[in-house]
Amino acid sequence: NADLNISYCAGSCASSCSEDNSCLNNGDVNLDGTLNVVDLVAIVAHILQSNILSDDVVCRADGNNDEVVNVVDIVYYVSIILSRN
Repeated sequence: NADLNISYCAGSCASSCSEDNSCLNNGDVNLDGTLNVVDLVAIVAHILQSNILSDDVVCRADGNNDEVVNVVDIVYYVSIILSRN
C-alpha cells in the first residue's frame, strides 16, 4: 500500500496547500481581478467584524501572510494601490 498524504488548509495560507492556487495573498477579496478601494473597504469591514469574509477569500486579505487580517494588511495594500500612479 502506498502512503497517502492529505493536506487540510481550512482557509489558511499554509505552504502545504499553496499548490491549489486558492490563496494568492493579492488583496482581491471580491474576486474581480483587480485590487482597489472596493477590496479595501471589504477588508476593513472584515477587520471591524461588520462583514466577515468567507474562508475561501480571507486568505487573500492577509497581505503579509501572518495568518491575521489587520491594519498592517490594509497599509500594505494601500501602498500597492498608490504605487500604481
